[in-house]
Amino acid sequence: MIKNKFTILSVAVLLILGTFSIVNAATSSLYVSPAVLDKNIDDTFMVAVSIAPNGLKVCAVEGELSLDNLSCQGIVLGEGVMAQKSPSCSGPTFLIGIPSCTTENKTLFTMTIQGENEGSAVVDIVGVDVVGEGVPLPFTLSKGTYNLSKGTV
Repeated sequence: MIKNKFTILSVAVLLILGTFSIVNAATSSLYVSPAVLDKNIDDTFMVAVSIAPNGLKVCAVEGELSLDNLSCQGIVLGEGVMAQKSPSCSGPTFLIGIPSCTTENKTLFTMTIQGENEGSAVVDIVGVDVVGEGVPLPFTLSKGTYNLSKGTV
């Protein structure tokens, strides 16, 4: 009888731990969109940096923009976010808070950019931290890669 109670208790503990593992397996996504684009060098275009919580509760995102073969023309914060440190063309680091946190996809900011030279160009984010309610959250990161040409696209 004691052995059966121990077995039932062991199974219950494993089920509970398995449930926590599934819940903690969620990973938020920080991404640049559009992810891929063909543009002329002379064109200015907009990209957005957004967070997809994917089941987690995201409260803040920190990082630094990295532009390769692109020049920043301007940056505007998204709706419903507050910047402790706002990104700018001259200062690409940011710390953006989301009041009351979010479990929904949210645009953190949009950026107007222009190509510098023909070839490949990239918008990346480095030094990233995604924070939940006082805890760091797991995340994936997707950059934007653009093909710049001198001809008509």
